[in-house]
Amino acid sequence: MRRLGGGREAPERGISRRRILALGAATLPAGLLWARRGAAQSFSEAPLAPEDARGDMEHRFWKDLLDDFPLEPGEHHFDHASVGIPPIQTLTRMDRVARNVAGHPAAPAEEYVESARKRVASFVGADPDEIALTRGATEAMSLIADALPLEVGARVALSEHEAPSTFTPWLAAAREGRVQVRFFSPLPATDDLPRRIRKAADGAAAVVLSHVLPTSGDVLPLAKIVHEAQRRGTLVIVDGSYGAGIRPLDLHDLGVDVYVASGHGWLLGPYGNAFAYVRRDLLGRLRPRFRRAVRADAFNEPAPAAGIESASRLELEPPSPSEAAGLTASLEWLDGLGVEVVREYATALATQLREAIAGIDGIELLSTAKSAARVPIVTFRVQRRPSTQVADWLLERMRMRVHRVVAVPWNAVRVSTHLVNRPADIEWLAEGIRTLA
Repeated sequence: MRRLGGGREAPERGISRRRILALGAATLPAGLLWARRGAAQSFSEAPLAPEDARGDMEHRFWKDLLDDFPLEPGEHHFDHASVGIPPIQTLTRMDRVARNVAGHPAAPAEEYVESARKRVASFVGADPDEIALTRGATEAMSLIADALPLEVGARVALSEHEAPSTFTPWLAAAREGRVQVRFFSPLPATDDLPRRIRKAADGAAAVVLSHVLPTSGDVLPLAKIVHEAQRRGTLVIVDGSYGAGIRPLDLHDLGVDVYVASGHGWLLGPYGNAFAYVRRDLLGRLRPRFRRAVRADAFNEPAPAAGIESASRLELEPPSPSEAAGLTASLEWLDGLGVEVVREYATALATQLREAIAGIDGIELLSTAKSAARVPIVTFRVQRRPSTQVADWLLERMRMRVHRVVAVPWNAVRVSTHLVNRPADIEWLAEGIRTLA
């Protein structure tokens, strides 16, 4: 069965991408795979969006695209910024690689990991040796906070609009007395933000903030922030979990020192993976407390006095081959369809939702129309109701997953839309919010 808007179901078409993949897509002609070559010129089982589908929310292409995702009929997912739904192609490749590695113990499992490293680097505009693969954004940020050779008591300017994956490692370092944390507000993200960044960066060893704020969905002007910080010799460390996969990236062009991101949000990778980009010039300064042993006699090696030559030396454990292959498949899929195509569709849905609930009494919108048009995030507060109650009610009564914004004092709910959502779903969600208010 194929899900339609509003939870309705319709019979599957005679042949779908899901069924092709289940039957063994490799045996079918390339035309039936909707194949194309991505930026790195590698094969991708991604659909091609016809030009007339862009801007037309009711085009058949978007309805057919549901066949690429395993979302069950009647389920409504509106938390893609935190946990995206991987395409069927990703899950199929993960299964194939897991079986291959299990069935052939001599298979070079590290090839899948290195392939993922190269694909991530290509996707974000970096070099492979600047990429570390980790199990989550919290782990990636923790590795950076631990490895930076900051002087005891160095000041770290930390945005107060951060997710736990960003602020937890730095607060832990502050509790240990290694750094001093000073909070600053990146909102409003207007023309005077660079001035506030200058104030935050003065005397700070590092500025830590998100590319896209997990609270309001505002996109911060990273290029301007980097310019102001680097003039003061201040490192710029970015959590890009809410930017990567929904905004085009060229990290070399942006000039950030560190950029970490979850791989299972907008990037649509399997749950439990992330990456950390470290600018090449910074690698030689890092001093990881723990380094994975790569030689049998590593116990006898002296403590390293120099930095690391590759970001992979930050990795505590070898990444899983199947998860690495899954991330590769998801990035190929996104490259094939196009991040801008995804963003256009998803932000149109976010704009629809924002407009639908803007006039409801008892609803306070915390995302602006401009931010919702740039990143598909709508954050709102139901007055006189705790966010836990709002999120639980939507999940239990309407089978809709949204996200609670835990940052104090927001008491808000965040909705993030993506390719598995349809205009009819947005209408239903708006009706649920109206009922709550």
